[in-house]
Amino acid sequence: MLVPERSLRRGRPARVAGALTIGASLLSMVIGLVLVESLFTDLSASFRVSQSAIEAISETIEVVDDSVSQIDESLDAASASLVSVATAAEIATGGLEDVAAFLEEDLPGDVEAILVAMPAAIQTAEAIDGTLSALAFFGVDYNPEEPFDVSLRRVEDALDDMPADLRAQSETVRALIPSVGELGEQTGQLAEAIDAIDSDLTEISSLVGSYRVTVEEAQASIEETNSSIGEQAWLVRLLIIILGLGGVIVGSALMSMGRALDELALVRVRDVDPALPRRSSTP
Repeated sequence: MLVPERSLRRGRPARVAGALTIGASLLSMVIGLVLVESLFTDLSASFRVSQSAIEAISETIEVVDDSVSQIDESLDAASASLVSVATAAEIATGGLEDVAAFLEEDLPGDVEAILVAMPAAIQTAEAIDGTLSALAFFGVDYNPEEPFDVSLRRVEDALDDMPADLRAQSETVRALIPSVGELGEQTGQLAEAIDAIDSDLTEISSLVGSYRVTVEEAQASIEETNSSIGEQAWLVRLLIIILGLGGVIVGSALMSMGRALDELALVRVRDVDPALPRRSSTP
């Protein structure tokens, strides 16, 4: 009795599928391990670059914070100095007005009063000098290098132009008053502008502080992720190996099933024809 060849090879598709499954599982496992190794290597490198960038940003923030602190201190000192200058200019404006008035009215008036009294004083000095000179014949020691009235005339000559000069100086002082007042106003405005800049720097310092907190959190997150990435890589590798071994097991099961189907077909054929020899279970 002839038995169709295909009836004796019913398990061949299962065996072929099992072999393909085993091969595909092993190939997938190798490729998966290589890809995972490459992926986690790239991830580690990326995290290292990110960590270096974060560290650079942190150092930059520290430099900015130090610079802002130093500038803030300098601006505080400058603002205080400008306020002092503005106050001094305001005081000087009133003082210059008083000086100008003194040079214009009081001091020239006093000098003019002295000049008015000088002729009488010179006459009195001539009389005193003549009297003392006459008393020299009676043993009074009087022999000055310059007579008293001559000295007074020299004083009169020196004081003669002083009132006009003082009034001229008064005009010069008065001309300085607007400049000093404007200097005080500009200095006050500059102090206000510096205070505004100082306020902006305070906001920048607060913003830098928030950036520092964010950078510290990013550093902690990167360090934590970088430390756990190795464990995650081993878990993924283990999962790939388990899946690959599972595929090998499934393929082996398919091959065993194919051989069992061949054996089952061969048994049925022997039941029909006991004289039929036993076939090998291999494809």
